[in-house]
Amino acid sequence: MQTTSRQRRLLNGHDRISILVGRKAGVALAFRYCSAIGLMAERLGLNRIPSRIVSTVLPSISASQAKTIARSISDRHWLNRFTHRFVEARGYDDFQSGVISLCDEQLLQINKERQPTILVYMHCGPYVGISSTLHHLKIPALVFTANCWHQGNTSLILVKHSRLAAEVSAQRAYKQSLKHLNRGGIVMWSIDYLSQSSIGVKFFRRDFDFARGPFAAALRTGATIIPVTTNWLQERRIAVSLGPRLTQINTPGKNSSSPDVVECAKETFAMQVARWFEAHYRNHPEQMSAELLRNLASQQHDKPEADRL
Repeated sequence: MQTTSRQRRLLNGHDRISILVGRKAGVALAFRYCSAIGLMAERLGLNRIPSRIVSTVLPSISASQAKTIARSISDRHWLNRFTHRFVEARGYDDFQSGVISLCDEQLLQINKERQPTILVYMHCGPYVGISSTLHHLKIPALVFTANCWHQGNTSLILVKHSRLAAEVSAQRAYKQSLKHLNRGGIVMWSIDYLSQSSIGVKFFRRDFDFARGPFAAALRTGATIIPVTTNWLQERRIAVSLGPRLTQINTPGKNSSSPDVVECAKETFAMQVARWFEAHYRNHPEQMSAELLRNLASQQHDKPEADRL
């Protein structure tokens, strides 16, 4: 779709506006409109990430690098939020036209093997692309969602959890996940959405909380945990990629009833996942979310660290 000179001036040469999900003109227009709002909000200082926050989390990077990363994260903030609205309005089918999955064969193989698997993700980037990819591959994965709802037919087992009754909703979701995993299914689970209990980990040398549910479920069912990430591409598309398969290092015996042993196994498993996500976001800091950066910057790290991109 061609842009006018006025639109190009508004876009100001940044890929935050030129990132379009979908090939249809209506889709492109919607994302341009959303991006223009994001640009206006940024110039007004709304949801803008100062470079000092990036430098606080990654103190060894240069000032110019911190500025570039902060601008990239700020640029995509509104676009990430708009992806949920788009799926609610148009569904996964239109949304998937803008997703480039780098893991189709892996996901199909996991589904074919019928081995219990938990796909864990953080609320960074256009993470709706994960469930969209599962929908496109017709994989009957169990997906928990609060504000992204596909109205058409889908192979996904969508479970809408309530923020008003978070604890009850989390307990129900946990029981559903155990049943689905025991049948050899795939569950898509957020580790940074704390609807019930949490488990403490070290993340960027800071105290951080992950959701306890995925690790407790993996321990009870023997499921493998695989981290999943999404990011925006300059080619106006969304990339979805899988990390390595992570399994429990220390697994308590099935007859073990010691709470300390079980809790230690959960913490060890959670630290595996935390180390992987930390390494990923150190190498790709522009993929972090504004909320995650602010959360990390508000805490004191243990000691000076040597960061690298």
